[in-house]
Amino acid sequence: MFSFLSQKREEIHRDSTEILADASRCLGSEDYEGALKFFDELCGLPVQSALPFLSRATCNMQLKRWKEAIKDCEKVLLFLNTEIDNKVAEGCRTIHSVALIRMAKAYKELGDLEKSNSALIKKDAIENKFKKSKTTTSKSSSETLNGEDERETAEEQREAEKCREQGNVLYKQGNIKDALVAYRKGLSFDMYNEKLHSNACLCLIKQNDLVMAGRHADQVATLQPEWAKGPYLQGRVLALQGKYFEAKEHYKKSLKLDPSNKVVKNALSDLDKNHKDDISSSTLRNRKQKANKSDNAAELSDSDDDADPSAKEKAGIRIGIPSVNTIVEYSKSFATGSGLEILAAALGILLTWAVVASSK
Repeated sequence: MFSFLSQKREEIHRDSTEILADASRCLGSEDYEGALKFFDELCGLPVQSALPFLSRATCNMQLKRWKEAIKDCEKVLLFLNTEIDNKVAEGCRTIHSVALIRMAKAYKELGDLEKSNSALIKKDAIENKFKKSKTTTSKSSSETLNGEDERETAEEQREAEKCREQGNVLYKQGNIKDALVAYRKGLSFDMYNEKLHSNACLCLIKQNDLVMAGRHADQVATLQPEWAKGPYLQGRVLALQGKYFEAKEHYKKSLKLDPSNKVVKNALSDLDKNHKDDISSSTLRNRKQKANKSDNAAELSDSDDDADPSAKEKAGIRIGIPSVNTIVEYSKSFATGSGLEILAAALGILLTWAVVASSK
């Protein structure tokens, strides 16, 4: 009878743009303590990215909370390592490099010079690997790495493969969360491993984090253009986002690369079937809505004065958008879920500049 009491209520989260607006007001007045509370809220959203954690780490560093800053930097390292503008932090071209720079400073302030130096070494290794990846694309395929670089690369690839195998075991056991951690750890050794990106994408799809899943899918397609898995994963993410035509194009591209792939064929068939069902359902709904509008018009024709002025509100329609002044100007289109990372990135950049300026 009272079974509903044991059911968990769906947690309601504030819009990310509102949270960032509140954080920006605190940052404008150098209230890092207040900003930190809003970054805590931002980092607690279901769909996360690395940048809010990096921003929160920077806030903690401003408040000299070195241990908390290190914890957030460690979380940043679990996310996909992506290229960033070198204006964010001098000498850093990836988000992992920025996090390691922060960690090095925090460990130095805590008096742990060994860990500080270790973080800087990792940062330099990531930057060197990034530069090599950019350089090798312009070199001929006949050129090879020197002996030392070749040994280092081989060792990193072995570590990455161990992480992939560990992740595969966890994934088959249904432990998606820990499998994703293993794949991300593998990517810290070899960020250009298309199989790790592919597996991480599948985990994120399971977790319904389609934004990050799409990024890993894009990496697969970029790293191995001739592998059908890349466009297939891109299509799968797009299909889950309700983007029928874009998804279909990627599935077709995947089939061109591997015409006999049954998984892709079935995915394309299901996509077409679901799209037809959606069209049929939409047509039926439109007919019912038109019929209801006609009936409602007939009912209200003799009693307009009695019509409830709040009917639109009761129907779920909200008119007007609250305006807020933030340190970052954003368009209304950024108010969607994808705006989270864009706005967080802007705040992360501003915070980074503040730290760089204060440390000089």
